[in-house]
Amino acid sequence: MIEPIILVVMGTIVGLLLGGNYLDYFVLHQDPVLGQHRGIFWVEVGVATTVSGVMLKIFYMFAGRGRSADEP
Repeated sequence: MIEPIILVVMGTIVGLLLGGNYLDYFVLHQDPVLGQHRGIFWVEVGVATTVSGVMLKIFYMFAGRGRSADEP
């Protein structure tokens, strides 16, 4: 479950290490617009994967619980 969060963190840290400001992804490519697209894309992939993983975990927790004796 920790892997998607790494995408979000690495998208930000790589931009900082390459000389950009926080959440500036233009340094990720020679074309600044393409760098912004790449950075935002990978952060969104990490967020989407994290959210879908949490939603599946919640679903399986509810689906896996036992029924009580008084339910039909």
